Amino acid sequence: MKGRKFSEILAYAGMVLLMIAANIFAVLLINPMQSAGLFAFENPDSVGNVIFFIFLMLVFTAILLLLIRKKARSVISAIIALSLAAVIYYVVFTLICPFVPEFAAYVISIVIGIGGILLLVFYPEWFIIDAVGIITSAGCAAIFGISLSPIPVIVLLILLIVYDYVAVHKTKHMLTLADGVMQQKMPIMFLVPKTLKYSYRRDGLSTKGDKSERSAYMIGMGDNDYAWNSCRLRTGLCRGVVCSWNHSSGSWSSSRFCCRFNPSLNSDEVRKTTAWTSYD
Repeated sequence: MKGRKFSEILAYAGMVLLMIAANIFAVLLINPMQSAGLFAFENPDSVGNVIFFIFLMLVFTAILLLLIRKKARSVISAIIALSLAAVIYYVVFTLICPFVPEFAAYVISIVIGIGGILLLVFYPEWFIIDAVGIITSAGCAAIFGISLSPIPVIVLLILLIVYDYVAVHKTKHMLTLADGVMQQKMPIMFLVPKTLKYSYRRDGLSTKGDKSERSAYMIGMGDNDYAWNSCRLRTGLCRGVVCSWNHSSGSWSSSRFCCRFNPSLNSDEVRKTTAWTSYD
């Protein structure tokens, strides 16, 4: 009994470490993504961006639920694969572009993006899922973090809280969606086993049934992206160490920093990162 509790504590700790790793990676991606111009929206101050995003999310959810009902597994897998590959591509391209010719950066990013998906398809073990999860979660969080100002982020989080409550406790379609996606062996989540013997390829994981009987803990990557990164990346309520690429000197530099959002700056000035105050 004590051994079981200890393994569960370790699994919880592992889940926390995965979320921390994804968030740290997201913060480190801020400057490279801003330099690459990877903004999701042209006007980060517009609340209309949030409405548009929620609309797309509902449409995408409806499409996935319909495909699950029709048992169109190959189509679901293709949609997930393309989405994950695209995020991996943007993250890799952002990181390697300063070091290699542009064409080479395109090729390398595409190869790594496809390689990550092939690993998920042919060897979907929990540690592969978590590795891809850290990259895609950090990438999405960083893009949204630099693309939305504080007010739209607050509106988005409020709407997502309401949506999650309705989807999980009322309509319960979120559970159907999660279970259907996980059956594709290409889940969009973090997964930490309770024992070293656990294999996602062999045992799988279902959201149905008693939670205590599950052999692994899981959390959707969306919970990690929006509950922490979206607010923190824009409001800058964090301290730590960050590496940044200096285009003029052609080198990486690291510095301790205290990020603070300055509401007096307009969106263009925020895009130029002058809203972030760094202390060497």
